[in-house]
Amino acid sequence: MSEYQYVAFRAVDRPLSDTQLAYAEKQSSRSELSKWEMSVEYHYGSFRGDVNGLLRGGFDLYLAYADYGEREVRLRLPHGLPFSRKILAPFLAFDNITWTKDAKGGGILTVAISHDPGEKEDIEEFTVYLDALESIRQQLITGDLRAFYLLWLCGAVDEFDELDETVAPPVPHGLDQMPAKSLDLLQFFGLDPLFCQAAAEGVPAYEPSDDEDPIQLWARSISETRSRALLLRFLKDDLVETKAELIAEIHDTGKMIDWPTTPCERTLNDLISAVSILRITEEKKQDKIAKAEANRQAAKVEKIRQARMEQMRASPQTWLTKAEKTAAAGGTDNYRAAAEMLADVREAIGGPRGERLAGNRASKIAKAHPTRNMLKSALRKKGLLP
Repeated sequence: MSEYQYVAFRAVDRPLSDTQLAYAEKQSSRSELSKWEMSVEYHYGSFRGDVNGLLRGGFDLYLAYADYGEREVRLRLPHGLPFSRKILAPFLAFDNITWTKDAKGGGILTVAISHDPGEKEDIEEFTVYLDALESIRQQLITGDLRAFYLLWLCGAVDEFDELDETVAPPVPHGLDQMPAKSLDLLQFFGLDPLFCQAAAEGVPAYEPSDDEDPIQLWARSISETRSRALLLRFLKDDLVETKAELIAEIHDTGKMIDWPTTPCERTLNDLISAVSILRITEEKKQDKIAKAEANRQAAKVEKIRQARMEQMRASPQTWLTKAEKTAAAGGTDNYRAAAEMLADVREAIGGPRGERLAGNRASKIAKAHPTRNMLKSALRKKGLLP
């Protein structure tokens, strides 16, 4: 049995330069490569290129998947993690989650897990998870601690030997208001999307006022000359890189405030149990929604059918002829449609007359097409032929 592996890189801030592209080409002779993305699939063998070298050489995201039990993502943050050491400490307590600083600033954040084959659902579509990773990276750059908590969940919940002992870090406010696109990454790591909702139970929302928003405070503090210079830079230069540099500047000046959190003292097992309860509730909710939608659709179909039957009562011969022409057109769907028309005519007219009109036309149709057994079967199922 072959082993399947998939590796992908994505550039977010800017496309690769020609030099960076040439370096990427040397890392794998089998990859699909552009200035924005690189991907390669393996059924035998594995990727032997320099992952961190590629991330420092133009790419911003890395995703790797192997069906024998390994899943990994890496994000390069050119200006580092905009959180204090005190905030970061509990999030980096597992080997599954690591932060590697670059020599000249910035660094690479890695989340990697290993599991037994078949323990988690296989994955086929990877673009959605790269999109999720891009969304999370943008949150991290702007100091959104919720994104770090989500990454912590992705790595920590895999530590099955310590589920009863490991206490979750303080929960960022507004965790249950995470962007839907970011939440998709939970599924890449085999986790229920409801994990953030479970962890956020009892935790306040986060809606900072202008007086608390560090970006608003910084914007009011800079001079008009600086504002105009920045506006020109946004219009002429790389928008994402400029924004990232300014966020880093705000953090370095001390104007960034730590994202508010609430200690909840929940173990990983507590979170898993809470997710199970939420999943049962969610499935009941979705089942109720599905049943209500099915009832609405059934009512709509019946309304259309009753309108058609009114027409049949007014002009039965028109519909008998239409059923005959539909059956003559051939095909299983047409046979069923013809049988349904005749059955509806029978019901619309009612009584012996309805039975006679529908039955006689069904017999005429069957005699006109003696070799069409599927047609006769459709008519019999509606009780139109003996």
